[in-house]
Parts: sequence; structure tokens; C-alpha cells
Amino acid sequence: MKLLTKKKTVFIISAVLLLTATVGSMIAFVFTSTGKIDNTFTPSLVSCAIVENGSTTEHYRDTVSISSKSDVRIKNTGDTNAYIRVSVIISWKSADGKVWAVSPSASDYEITLAQNSGWELAADGYRYYTSQVSPTACTNALFELIEQKNEGPKGADGTQYFLSVEIVASAIQSSPDEAVTSAWSSGVSSASGGTLTVKRTGN
Repeated sequence: MKLLTKKKTVFIISAVLLLTATVGSMIAFVFTSTGKIDNTFTPSLVSCAIVENGSTTEHYRDTVSISSKSDVRIKNTGDTNAYIRVSVIISWKSADGKVWAVSPSASDYEITLAQNSGWELAADGYRYYTSQVSPTACTNALFELIEQKNEGPKGADGTQYFLSVEIVASAIQSSPDEAVTSAWSSGVSSASGGTLTVKRTGN
């Protein structure tokens, strides 16, 4: 009788251990499955490229030594609506990329801004396109023309320097509004309905 009772006790303990092991496995399986389900979304791509005279340069940065540059636009090459801003850096550069220590003066080149283009210069020095740009679409022209007027400097070794216009463009998703007002807070005061309001000098 005692032996039978011991056998029953062992059986019950074994059953409890088996049940505990089974529950543990089920919990582990549920957690694993949930982790996989939570990670099935595809993030949006935000990117842009510089377009000049209808020709797209698939780079974030476009640096060219030139005598003139015209009809510059920025294309949204991502897959979501985006806001776009640019920084324009003008310097003297040689053919092999050396930069002259002194920047060009206002009389060395001429910039013709596009009229009613939707671009605005903000207090932080960036030019912002105030409307969101849809995928594959372009901004209006940033400049109609940038043209070198005077001959560039020449180094002691005879190296000739030319006008160089460096356009650094960046894009950010337009939704939610907080994305741009947080990331570009130095130049943007608000964003609503696909339109930016920029901070101007003195504001």
C-alpha cells in the first residue's frame, strides 16, 4: 500500500513537472512569435537629388567648378512626401579640388534668383522650399542662373582657380509636422498642411 502511494506521488510530481515544462515552452513560443510580428513593417525612404537643366545627379552633394550654372532644382527621390532645404557654398577651386583661401566677392559672380519660386532664405542660412514635395517630383527652380563674372585667382605655382558652387541638399519626411519642426528647428518655426513657415532674420 505504501509502495503504491509512493508511485502515485511520483506520478503526480512528474505530471506537474511535465505541465510546467509545457507551459514554459508555450510562453517562449508566444513571445518569439510576437517579436516577429512586431518587426514586419517597412520604413519609408527619404532622399533627394540635384537636377540641373532636366538632368538628375543622383548624389546628396553636387560640387562642380563652373563658369555658369542654371535651372537648379531638387528632386524627391524617396517614396514619401518630404520637405527640402539647401545650403549654397560658393568658393574658388582648382581643377584638382584645391580650395583658394579667400572666398569670391559679390562682384566675382552673379546670382539670378528664380521669382515666386517657393524658396525662402531662413535665419540659419539655409534656403527652404516651403511646400512639401511628393515622390519623383521636383521643387521649382532654386536659381535661374549663377555665373562667374571675373577670372579666378592664380596660385604661385600657376594653378588656376575657378568659381565653384556647392549645393548641399537635404530632405526630411513631411509627416508628422513635429519631424521637421524638431529636426530643423534652427530655421523652421512651424509646419502645417504641407507648408513650412521659416524663421527670418530678426524674428
